[in-house]
Amino acid sequence: MYFDLDNTLWDFKRNSAEILKKLYLEKLSNLQGISIDFSSFRDIYEKHNHDLWKAYERGEVTAEELKVSRFDRVLEELGITKLFKSEDLNDFYLHNLAKLPHLMPHAREILDYLSPHYSLGILSNGFKQAQYSKMSYSKIIDYFNPIITSDQVGVNKPHPEIFLHAIRESGCQPNEIAYVGDDYLVDTLAANKMGITGILLDPDHKVQDENILKLFDLIELKEYF
Repeated sequence: MYFDLDNTLWDFKRNSAEILKKLYLEKLSNLQGISIDFSSFRDIYEKHNHDLWKAYERGEVTAEELKVSRFDRVLEELGITKLFKSEDLNDFYLHNLAKLPHLMPHAREILDYLSPHYSLGILSNGFKQAQYSKMSYSKIIDYFNPIITSDQVGVNKPHPEIFLHAIRESGCQPNEIAYVGDDYLVDTLAANKMGITGILLDPDHKVQDENILKLFDLIELKEYF
């Protein structure tokens, strides 16, 4: 059984919000002659980060371009490009983000439940170094082998090749594999197209599709496995 990491097992939204607040307080809150409120900074960052991740999934930007461009765009929109280097802000963000341990509800409980009976792996579009750090600091890394990230494979979900790579690494047939993720298109439908059983974690009930397996909470995996 493969899992996505961010917003599936590791609570990216909560962890990212904490680090954006830390970055704001340490870097942006006391600029001389410039007033930037946190809500504006957070909303601008999240908009550009979301757009660039979607472009990354489509293969339109590289991992390195994503890391730098998101803060380039933030600084430009805030009108403070001369005060900071986007690389420095990105380094601060990634270095501190990876140290936060907050997991999704019942994540550790379901891993404890599944691990004696199933081989568990990670299949993520996140960056290798960051994803390993997140799993290490949250103390879940030992549950997983293999751990597959898109920058290792050279293509991103939903590209078929990353799923083929995961199938080969597992030593299983596609119909023997389940994949739990939080993105309907990139995770669930893409897995299903490859013959893998895609399972969508949808705590906000955003997706209406009776043809897929869908969870409100990870603990519901006990009903299937």
